Amino acid sequence: MMPFYSYDIPHTCGPEPAICCQFDFARMRGFMYELCPWGEHPVETNQENVQERALILLDQYRKNQHYTGQIHFLFPLGDDFRYISIDEAEAQFRNYQMLFDYINSNPSLNTEAKFGTLEDYFRTLREEAERINHSLPGEIGSGQVGGFPSLSGDFFTYADRQQDYWSGYYVSRPFFKAVDRILEQTLRTTDMMMAFLLGYCQRAQCEKLPMGFSYKLAAARRNLALFQHHDGVTGTAKDHVVLDYGTDAHFFAGLADFHV
Repeated sequence: MMPFYSYDIPHTCGPEPAICCQFDFARMRGFMYELCPWGEHPVETNQENVQERALILLDQYRKNQHYTGQIHFLFPLGDDFRYISIDEAEAQFRNYQMLFDYINSNPSLNTEAKFGTLEDYFRTLREEAERINHSLPGEIGSGQVGGFPSLSGDFFTYADRQQDYWSGYYVSRPFFKAVDRILEQTLRTTDMMMAFLLGYCQRAQCEKLPMGFSYKLAAARRNLALFQHHDGVTGTAKDHVVLDYGTDAHFFAGLADFHV
């Protein structure tokens, strides 16, 4: 579980987003993403600044150890709607590879940094657990891999920032939640009625099958499925996305066109 506010680069390399944002190289000038809101922006890594930049990044990496006590860490390198161009991917890889090369080539830093996959990370954790027991006295630990601390308790609701208790699973944008259930109920009922009707027509050889109605059912299924997105029915979508659900026929048109 990540200890900070979000899974984007500014909030994952360490506890100081103003510093971590400087290592999101897709925010350099010339790219489509917004600059760092803290005022200090990423710069291209080169031979003149690589030492300074690497030590700043490494300082953030090491501060994570205060939270877990572990010696291996996973730092995500991305965000929503990222890596939509090869230039962005190359910028991230090019700059981080230079930083990693500097860190790895200096034994005094006692650190190895590299790109990896989730499989690499969890394999390394299991190897670490065989050497070091991070569990505290009395902890159950993992049922599959011993040696790691366990986390238990009530995870709902959570207040991880400025005492903002978020319980929007149930209460955010209740009108949309209600209409979602109405569409779900109406769609399910209509699907069942259509199944019975088609079955009857196959036996009774109806002169005309009600196939013209099927496109409305298909549209309603798609609209309902779209709204099941984790930012749809939960009520956490941005305002313009919610407006899109409500006015551009992605959601309500499926209900408005229903005539059972």
